[in-house]
Amino acid sequence: MLDLRAKELLDRWRELERQLEQARADQRAALIAEIERIRDEHRTVVEHVMESEPGLDLPATGET
Repeated sequence: MLDLRAKELLDRWRELERQLEQARADQRAALIAEIERIRDEHRTVVEHVMESEPGLDLPATGET
């Protein structure tokens, strides 16, 4: 269940980064704040999953 949440967060993170590339300057600050919030939540979820399911292979960052 948490691994699904981690994937959802990662997908949303990537989508926001794509939007950020296309955003005007006034939109960038809001997108950056949302990316940081999702990144932090993703990190927390992944850390929890890795503690509870040590053999599970999850991406730890939004890097592709």
